[in-house]
Amino acid sequence: MAKTYADIITEARDLLQDSLVPYRYSAATLLAALNRGLREMGRIRPDAFWDRFELTTADILVPEVVNTDSDPDDAPEEVDLDEDSQVALTDEIDFNGEYLSALVYFVVASAELRDEEYTNDGRASMMMAQFKAQLVAV
Repeated sequence: MAKTYADIITEARDLLQDSLVPYRYSAATLLAALNRGLREMGRIRPDAFWDRFELTTADILVPEVVNTDSDPDDAPEEVDLDEDSQVALTDEIDFNGEYLSALVYFVVASAELRDEEYTNDGRASMMMAQFKAQLVAV
């Protein structure tokens, strides 16, 4: 079964023990963390987005995850700046699945860094280190 971007947030909520409504972390907070994680992944492992190489700008296009994609991709075999710059939360991920758990760790770490509890700082640091280690090891 193919994974979606929403699955990353669901798995992060599980690790954060934040599965009951009302949620401790808002959907917007976790979505913003996911987008930061994707940009960081693009910086560390641009090859993860190699199929999103844009010839006119000679750049890797890292998608921004949004709740609803207003301009869905109607030609997946071509890179189009307008269509490929955003993906819907419910879209299937279009990069190697080996990066999924790394992104989950990034979202968890980002959420826990927002907490004021001192005890979470060590766990957040560990999760962020795990994110980087998994990206480099793949």
